Amino acid sequence: GAGAAAGCGALALAADWVLAAAVLLDRDVALRQVKPVWERMGTEKYRSLDMKVQIRRVIAWWVPELYIHETPVVPTVLRKAFLVSVLPMFLGAFGDRSSGWVGSFASLGVRVDLALSAAYVVERLWRYYEASRLSTRALARAGLPAHPLHRDDAHGFPIHSALAMILAPDLLKLGPNLVHHRDIPYGTPEERSAAGKEVRHMHLDVLHCPYAATQGSLPVFVHFHGGAWTEGLGNKDGRTARSQRLMLCKSPRYMAKAGWVSVSVDYRLYPRTLLPEIFLDCKRALRWVKENIGEYGGNPGYICVGGNSAGGQLAAMLAMTMNDPKYQPGFEHVDTTVQGAALFYPAVDLGQPISSCLFSPDHSHPLEAQLAHSPLHAVESASFPVALPFMVIQSASDSFTPVRDARKFVRKLEKRLGEEEAFTSQGCHKVCYLELPRARHGFDTWSCLRAWISNAALHRFLEHAHMTHVSAELSSMLGDQEE
Repeated sequence: GAGAAAGCGALALAADWVLAAAVLLDRDVALRQVKPVWERMGTEKYRSLDMKVQIRRVIAWWVPELYIHETPVVPTVLRKAFLVSVLPMFLGAFGDRSSGWVGSFASLGVRVDLALSAAYVVERLWRYYEASRLSTRALARAGLPAHPLHRDDAHGFPIHSALAMILAPDLLKLGPNLVHHRDIPYGTPEERSAAGKEVRHMHLDVLHCPYAATQGSLPVFVHFHGGAWTEGLGNKDGRTARSQRLMLCKSPRYMAKAGWVSVSVDYRLYPRTLLPEIFLDCKRALRWVKENIGEYGGNPGYICVGGNSAGGQLAAMLAMTMNDPKYQPGFEHVDTTVQGAALFYPAVDLGQPISSCLFSPDHSHPLEAQLAHSPLHAVESASFPVALPFMVIQSASDSFTPVRDARKFVRKLEKRLGEEEAFTSQGCHKVCYLELPRARHGFDTWSCLRAWISNAALHRFLEHAHMTHVSAELSSMLGDQEE
């Protein structure tokens, strides 16, 4: 009995040490095989398999890896306390009755685990401070002042300083409760009829503060969820899936708490719906927002789009195909301009073999169709009828949307925006690029401080863009009155 207990204790402590070391050294444990599997997907050998099955296999590895690296400090400390106190004491008791090496091992295990726990907590606190510091640097690079109102707080700290970034999440939680309008259908009767059973995905939710309807003309943030464009990952069906999506995606709720009107969009998914029809649903949702958001206190003249992962790709394409009649069948003359775009670890390269099944089940489409919906390639021919600021938040240790693709996309985007006089004259030709070291794909889906810091940076960026837009409109109105 004592030997078995000692063996179990040894395995538990060893597993805990491996996980702690993996976090400290920024090494993947469960995901080490994901990259080669991910790259093999879409090849001739794997095309006979259902893409949804393939991706679910990868997700089964990804979720525990995300938990290992993004778990908040408090649960981790409690788990460490259990291992340090209860388990070694149990092993020590058995050791006193049998052999001394068991007790010696327990004592050594306590010391090693205490050291690892201390190092882990210090590393996590440094990670949080690093996220706030890099957020401040990214905002400054994009030309933001200390605050949209060009002032400091009472203590002399810039409002988006590292200290304020850390405090922002707790301060925001004290904000008002939200009004949540669920399952609002979008699309014309003809479009919804043509969707068949998949019409259950053509809904959106609106979130806003209680005073939004009375105040009116609040800025609008439209968010598109991720999930590899695949049914059962980003969304399934019914209200439960939408509630889960809102729980995972913190940005819509964060922006609504900050005084914006947030819209969280569902869209039809693979395998029953393919691109570009998936993207057209997003265009239809944007059309609905333009026509109806005023009833919820939003300003249809100021709309920013955002999304994470696959949703980031959709949001980027919305910003790069404004008023493009090719992507607005039946509503070619509807205004689909947006005033800002914020992308969390977007899937910018759809030119890979794995993406081919999203366009046709038999892979008979030309490669140009994939490149046309790939932000990394479409940015070179994108049209911008209005100037808008871009923000990209990328997880540096991302196994699904590689950081090298995000860096390449930002470079191409800045080059393209620099060619537009409207962007250079308004000072929004620089992309606000925030790269978070050691962050994994989906880091913002956990209630960890780093997710809140990145959303605080998102709010600072969009709020500054909105204030700049309002100031320009006021200056234009005053100029017209003087004339």
